Amino acid sequence: MSENQLRRFRNILYGHLNNRADAIISLLDALTANTTASTVVELSLSPLFPYGHDSLYEAISAFQLPPQAQHQLLSLAIPQNHDRPFWLFCVDVSPHPRPYADTLPDRSIIYNHTPIKGNKPITIGHRYSTIALLPERNPNDPPWIIPLHTQRVKSNQDPELTGAHQLQSLFESPLLPFLHDLKVIVGDSKYSKPSFLLAFADKPDAAIIVRVRNNRVFYRAYQPHPEQPRKRGHPRWYGQRFALNNPETWPEPDEETTFSITTRKGKLRKGRIRVWQNILMRGSRRHPMHRYPFTLLCVEILTPEGKPVYKRPLWLIIFGLPRQRITAEQGYQAYNQRFDIEHYFRFAKRRLLLTSFQTPIDVHEEHWWQLAQMAYLQLWLARD
Repeated sequence: MSENQLRRFRNILYGHLNNRADAIISLLDALTANTTASTVVELSLSPLFPYGHDSLYEAISAFQLPPQAQHQLLSLAIPQNHDRPFWLFCVDVSPHPRPYADTLPDRSIIYNHTPIKGNKPITIGHRYSTIALLPERNPNDPPWIIPLHTQRVKSNQDPELTGAHQLQSLFESPLLPFLHDLKVIVGDSKYSKPSFLLAFADKPDAAIIVRVRNNRVFYRAYQPHPEQPRKRGHPRWYGQRFALNNPETWPEPDEETTFSITTRKGKLRKGRIRVWQNILMRGSRRHPMHRYPFTLLCVEILTPEGKPVYKRPLWLIIFGLPRQRITAEQGYQAYNQRFDIEHYFRFAKRRLLLTSFQTPIDVHEEHWWQLAQMAYLQLWLARD
């Protein structure tokens, strides 16, 4: 990115700030350049923030950007694709633990990873759903992402459906460059639920690639025998059972492909992907999944001698009307880049103090997440 784009980004951002604009920009610079502060209030000691700590809190409370302004800023940060035939997006939810904030509204029991075995991975706090664009990169390039939108998931909301609504809003924006192009969404296994998949089932320009657990059961579409007389009653939708943890139920794959991998340590590996087309998952009256077949991938990483590197294979599904436009290897590589958002969360929590702001006002906490996102975008634009 050029210096001119960074300058334009800052000028446009400043122009959309109605209150405390100078303090907000100074706070953003202090946060972007932070290497030592471990709390938000310590940023008031930065030479880039020539105000007192009271102005710091006033800047956070005053920071608001309408969606149109956010999309205008994002349009400057998004690079064009060169080789990849689609735009790649990732959706994930991250916790903001607030176990001691008794007066903070809308806290709930949320998932929070713990390194201590035997402890339940839960805490009290808020959840935030983040949508990111994953730019094209080479295998050894830094794992940059472009965070597009972050939204707090209320305690009475479904986090996956919140992510679906965020994605739909971004996909419909005329200010962003991917309005009419093929868009691919990658997510972890929690996004393989029918309610999330169906949000994009009829979109001609959106496909979903998600991991599925190895204990899932899918089905082939039912194919009646040509000479079998039609029976009265409900039509049969599901045919041969396909249990992912039982190889005896697997039919012959419709396609098999291999590719070579070189790990970061220089070790050679071989990837093997088996592909089954037109697979179905069970749904419900509200979620008629029998209408929407998908592509199922079984990915194995092998040593040069042909032995599996991992105990279990990776199972992926490619869902959506344009799924045939995505090859098996493209689907695996796209999902593999999903982990770049984990690097973003780790970096943002350590350096951009993403979950360090302690406030009893939930709206101010949301403002802080947006400020941290803007600081990361500044780093992205200034990376060269």
